[in-house]
Amino acid sequence: MRRIKYWRWRTLAVLWLIALFQIWIAYRLVTVPLPVEPTSSDVAWVRLSPNQSMGKQGFLFTLHDGQLTAKEVTLRMLIFEAYHLNADYALAGGSDWMNTARWDLDAKATSPTDVMPMLRTLLADRFGLKVHWESREVPAARGAVQVLVIDIVQRPSDNYYLVIVTIMMIVESAIVGTVALIVSWKWFMG
Repeated sequence: MRRIKYWRWRTLAVLWLIALFQIWIAYRLVTVPLPVEPTSSDVAWVRLSPNQSMGKQGFLFTLHDGQLTAKEVTLRMLIFEAYHLNADYALAGGSDWMNTARWDLDAKATSPTDVMPMLRTLLADRFGLKVHWESREVPAARGAVQVLVIDIVQRPSDNYYLVIVTIMMIVESAIVGTVALIVSWKWFMG
């Protein structure tokens, strides 16, 4: 077996460390929540859930101290909770992604009675949600009912940015790792 010069080992180690560091940064970009600061809460964040499976039902719960936690819930579920809606016909408008994209949310209201107003503010701040109530004839309800109509809702773009950056970093680290493997193979096998 050939002796490998010291500078080759050092170069190889640096290439592998760069690849591992980029993978670690990509992982942190995806897992660290994005801060959101609505006016009615002390601490709040919303992020795209890592689990986007369609068959799984998410959960949302509130604690007695004003803590609100949601895991793997759709925006539609959050709107139903925030506005105390009971039936599918009670919400009109919106985009298809509201029913498929799953979100994680964690927020603390200033008091337990402010949890739902804080959730409405958080939805308006994070998703640009604008709604209004209107009376509509609904056959399922046998008459006119109050329906919450979504005027504007925007999917947050920073999550897409993070996903794109993460994919780019993973691809780049895979390339650096592959180069390190090829270089080490050539140096070892000569």
